[in-house]
Parts: sequence; structure tokens; C-alpha cells
Amino acid sequence: MITIRKARQGEAPLLQGLQLDAGELFRSVGMDDVADNPPKGAAELNDAIAAGLLWVACGPDDTLLGMAQVLDHRGIAHLEEISVRRAAGRKGVGTTLLVAVMDALRRCGYRRMTLSTFSHLPWNRPFYEKLGFTVIAQSEWTPPLWQVRRNEAAMGLDMEARVIMAVAL
Repeated sequence: MITIRKARQGEAPLLQGLQLDAGELFRSVGMDDVADNPPKGAAELNDAIAAGLLWVACGPDDTLLGMAQVLDHRGIAHLEEISVRRAAGRKGVGTTLLVAVMDALRRCGYRRMTLSTFSHLPWNRPFYEKLGFTVIAQSEWTPPLWQVRRNEAAMGLDMEARVIMAVAL
């Protein structure tokens, strides 16, 4: 049984541990540089929690299995991150979490969600395509999406391997 709820203040250290664990999956495809990225800072996580834009997937004992952080880009929801513990991977946690987040955002009045992801990894672009996301052309990118791309480039991510996707909510 998976429960989806908003993250709570005080959970930042647990969320950081979840991020580190989920990031280890990138080592399996030779992307050690991505796996070595540090988790988000506690202040950023706490801000997202306070804004009501960070959800978690929990197991029966309230153990954190996954997290999804959303940013508000001028009324458009942007999936900043979704992470699932490796031990919980390929068990429906990510799908359950993202569908619940999309439903919650729709109820809050959001009509579109965007994200940036790796195109070539099976747990990235194909995962989102199964949920209705499609790659959008640069001509459709908003100023916040261009900023996302600049931020990713500054982190050293391979921009040729990344795509921006969107779905109507």
C-alpha cells in the first residue's frame, strides 16, 4: 500500500537521504557525475514544503519511498524533481506519486505541467510519455524553461541528452 501526502517540516534530512539513494541508479548507466550531485539543501526543501509543493510516497509504516517537488512557473507547474528509492523502483511508486501530484495540481487550478529530463534513459522520457507527456519544441519554451536549461547547463548536464516535456492537466 502506497500513501501519497504532502511532505512535512522536519523531513528534509530524510528527503536528502532519499535523493542520494535514488541518484545511485545513475551509476548503473555510467553517469557517476549525476550520481555524485549533492542533494537539495534543507532550506530549499523546507521552502517547497512550506509552499505545499513537495509530495511524498510512503510505505505502510510511513517510510519515505519517493518524493516529487514542483515549482510554480507563472501558473504552470514544473516538475523539478521526482525521486524514488532504488529498493522501491519499478513497483509503481513513481507512477502513483506523479499521478497523485498531477491530480492535486489540477484541483488547484494548474492546467499544464512541464519537466526537463534525460531522453535516453528508460526511467526518464519513456516513463513520462506513458503518463501523457510529450517533448515540446524550443519555440514553446517559456522564460522559466529557458532558465531551467541554463541551470542544468551550469550543473554540467549534457544538454544534447535532455528534453523538455509537457502535459495538459
